[in-house]
Amino acid sequence: MGNDRSDGSGGGRQEAVDREATENAAEALEVLAEGFLEHPDNDLGRSALTDRGLIPDAEDNFESARLDLLYDSSLVYLYRLLVVLYAESEGRNLLETADETDAQYSLDSLKRTIADRLDSADSAYHRRQTDLWSRLDDLFELLDRGSGSDRPEIDENDPSVPAYDGWLFRTDPAEDDPREARFLAEYAVGDAHLARVVTLLTRRGDAGETAFIDYASLDVRQLGSVHESLLQYRLDMADEPLTLTDGTYTAAGDGDDVVVPVGNVYLTADDGERKATGAYYTPEYVVEHVVERTLEPLVRDVRADLEAERARSDGGGRDGARGGSADEFARQIFDLNVLDPAMGSGRFLLAVVEYLAREIVAERDRRAGAGGDESVDAVCDIDRARRKVARRCVYGVDLDPLAVELATASLWLRTAAADRPPASLDRHLKAGNALVGSDLEEVPAMKGEFEQFGCDRHRQRSTAIANVHTAERFGLDTVPDDAYRRMTAALEDDEAWAAIEREEWFREAQQRADDGSYFHWKLEFPETYRDEDGDLLDRPGFDAVVGNPPWVATAGRANVSAAIETDLRAYLEDAFEATDGQFDLYVAFYEQAIRQSRTGRVGFVVPDSVLTREQNEPIRAYVLEHASLAEILQVGAAFEGVESGAVVLVSGDETDAVRCASATGIDRPDLGDIAYDSIPARVFEAQDAKRFLLYLDEDTRSILDQIERQPPLGEFITISRGEEVSKRAAHLAESPREGETRPIAPGGAVRRYGIDEGELRYVEAADLEKAERNYGSPKLVFRQTSASLVGTLDADGLATVKSAYNVHAESGSADDLKHLLGVLNSSVLNFYHHYKHAAYRTVFPQINQSTFEALPMAFDGEPDPKLVDAVDRVLSLTAERSRLDLDLAEHLGTYEFGPSLGALPECQPAEGVSATRLAATADELPNLRIGDVRVESRSSGVVLAASARYKPDDDAVETDRWGYAETDPIPALELDGADDERETLIEAFVPYAADRAEGFADFRRSATQSSSLLARLQSLTLPRLDDVAAGLREFSAERARARELDDRIAETEAAIDRRVCSLYGLSEDERDAIRKEFGDG
Repeated sequence: MGNDRSDGSGGGRQEAVDREATENAAEALEVLAEGFLEHPDNDLGRSALTDRGLIPDAEDNFESARLDLLYDSSLVYLYRLLVVLYAESEGRNLLETADETDAQYSLDSLKRTIADRLDSADSAYHRRQTDLWSRLDDLFELLDRGSGSDRPEIDENDPSVPAYDGWLFRTDPAEDDPREARFLAEYAVGDAHLARVVTLLTRRGDAGETAFIDYASLDVRQLGSVHESLLQYRLDMADEPLTLTDGTYTAAGDGDDVVVPVGNVYLTADDGERKATGAYYTPEYVVEHVVERTLEPLVRDVRADLEAERARSDGGGRDGARGGSADEFARQIFDLNVLDPAMGSGRFLLAVVEYLAREIVAERDRRAGAGGDESVDAVCDIDRARRKVARRCVYGVDLDPLAVELATASLWLRTAAADRPPASLDRHLKAGNALVGSDLEEVPAMKGEFEQFGCDRHRQRSTAIANVHTAERFGLDTVPDDAYRRMTAALEDDEAWAAIEREEWFREAQQRADDGSYFHWKLEFPETYRDEDGDLLDRPGFDAVVGNPPWVATAGRANVSAAIETDLRAYLEDAFEATDGQFDLYVAFYEQAIRQSRTGRVGFVVPDSVLTREQNEPIRAYVLEHASLAEILQVGAAFEGVESGAVVLVSGDETDAVRCASATGIDRPDLGDIAYDSIPARVFEAQDAKRFLLYLDEDTRSILDQIERQPPLGEFITISRGEEVSKRAAHLAESPREGETRPIAPGGAVRRYGIDEGELRYVEAADLEKAERNYGSPKLVFRQTSASLVGTLDADGLATVKSAYNVHAESGSADDLKHLLGVLNSSVLNFYHHYKHAAYRTVFPQINQSTFEALPMAFDGEPDPKLVDAVDRVLSLTAERSRLDLDLAEHLGTYEFGPSLGALPECQPAEGVSATRLAATADELPNLRIGDVRVESRSSGVVLAASARYKPDDDAVETDRWGYAETDPIPALELDGADDERETLIEAFVPYAADRAEGFADFRRSATQSSSLLARLQSLTLPRLDDVAAGLREFSAERARARELDDRIAETEAAIDRRVCSLYGLSEDERDAIRKEFGDG
């Protein structure tokens, strides 16, 4: 145990180990499911599964239900193995014991036995035998019961194997235990499949390697990573042979490699794509920031109270002894309670344990160093501090029972040490729907029935009464009028209660409670709300609430929050204040978090749409009224693959000043180094819809106030959206058919003062569903999905799709529209839109129709002649610019290739390039490839520069979401003395060829073991100059004209900006502020 062999590499290689372990877990899950299906002794038919209560009798789609059961049960078994591998790793040694009988159960020993056998000549394991299953069952039973289970109490220093909290390892399940545990008690997997599973989970690379995965080097948070990555999959069965094509399962053709035979099970995402393993959980730097920022004031208060108490008792005493003992500090920290109401696999709770435990140890060290404590109680030892914090301080709820088990396992492992058992956690981590339940004060006839909450029977019956009350709110209408009086009267009468239990309405309510996972906070965690006498505490609830609640397409939970069931939505609308209109699920969680906190101390990660989206006004108002908002930190696209940015909101500090900052655009930032602005909460309260405008410093507020003196755009226009289809709709063609179709513009075709005809689609007139008047001209067309205001004038009756707005002037005047267009496209309105709206939606920004109509418009009903004239000019210039042909390939026509860059006598490596990454090969830097390529003309000639992309070994190097770092452009090649035509060819052709790559012009981006990036650039082949000279001259002339037009367009837009600034009455200082960020105003 604890002697795993590894290759000793770190940094980026450790990330590769993490990734491989997660990918192997997915394959192991497939193998387990296949093993259950293939073992001959497993009867997995309908009658067997329904008789055992594993699938409901009335299940219509039996095969789908069976696959779900196999998936869930295999997942539980997989987690059993993973938890044991962590538990046995060096430094934890939870299963290391002097008892030789216990020691033989070790999975560490079993993995070596399997490896030795598979590596030997006689490597076969049999599919029918279940020796490995039986041996592991003994191990799981040992963990479930503990080796000291014959003793009623296990001493903290007892080296026995500790019993696990929870049902994950339950080998003798009861009828009311989860069906996965009951399935695993009935069915088995043969040795051949189980040996493969153990190999996948314990060995690096191919089975022929001898290196084992070192679980001591993997953080227990990796359990959460595995869980979140597997949530994207479902189990399916192949009805035809399948192959993998670009990561997607497709039907195998002749000659294809069949990876899934007919009848075999496999994991697939809902869209059929087997997605790469991704981290959908909250990034650790965000978790740590939320926890520290939310809890630090509580820790500071404990320290300050102790110092004040000491000062009162003896006038201050010695400097080192101020503030009482470290033991007293620790005891008060242990009295804190912190909740995560949607804990998932427990990442936030792990961070809470670590933060509070380290604060305790830091206080001990501080006082010991200052001479304040001659001796410090062992309670301050880091391992014991972790266990006590975990046992006493952390609380968690999650709808997914398996997630609760993983959170339990993660904390169980985190709080373990080689010589002491881990913390007991089962009372504080519970499965349930944190949003659905009843407050007993609301239940008729229950007031005054709290003094006996210490009695389990009383609490169970009170829970049943609360279930009835909640079921009524979900529409149960058969509860008699005297039901609550009868139930309350029967609380202490077993015979009367038994009669209640036989009532149909009562049984229906309890079934609904089971199905809906009702969760009654004051019954589940009574110690946080009432004292031992049943009296409500002066400050009931939790000291702090932290977490990342479910929100659309985040953390693998899109299936939970994207489509709230109708009855649940109706319940939430009734049960909460902020759940109004089209609310997201996180809104209810946020309000619940504030409700369950003592003082409104909440640290949450939520979508950044909470900041300004009009529909989110109710939750902003609730936060401002019921919690003291303390921090807003925009973290941007913190979740890979999620079409929404994230923001951290922290409340609970007794201050009117809200710390505001943005970490967007920073890769894995150190959030502690970010500079914050301070904005009074009253500023947010005064905004329309109480928007949280975190960029509103005093100068910005002054400019916005000046702009807002103008009337809203909606007074002068009517606005409509295009056809309710996307540009990818099947009936939209990419090219026109003469006399049959008309152009239709998606939002992406709209440019500033023009239309990109290459982005147009074409539609038959009969397929347009909206009224023709929506598309009549003159009108403005604006993008809906955009971070800035982008629009043009349409004089041709252009149809649009839903991603574009059609804007008509109430007056019908084209000049009015030109005036409005100049204002809307100006830097002034874009400054306004940015600070009021766009800056707060970092991913997939959209402009709502109501936002558009509310834009303050410098327009008095009469168009400004100077502005209209300038808009006319820029429209004309833009139209001419769009007609230019800047497609290099079109100009060059057909040609033969001539010399490569490296073969040109005037082309030489740039000075010093041999010492850069451009000179490296794939042997030196795996995954090395060229990034950006650019050509610059200088007085001395032409310089070709390129950036290098690579996967670093050093964790400190910032990388993108794919794990790549990229250098700045590095000068690679210099051409001195080439003639003008050659220089022009290189300047135009090299970036074009680099973009195409894939062997075009003999250029490839990736280095090989023998070819460096510099060699790749030198091998890029140019067209023969004689073949392309005429076309090159045409292209150069077009490009020169384009540059001239670009300059004239920029000058005209600057004139528009200056005129718009005058119309808004902006001062020179205000113009300078706008110009600094948005160009010449």
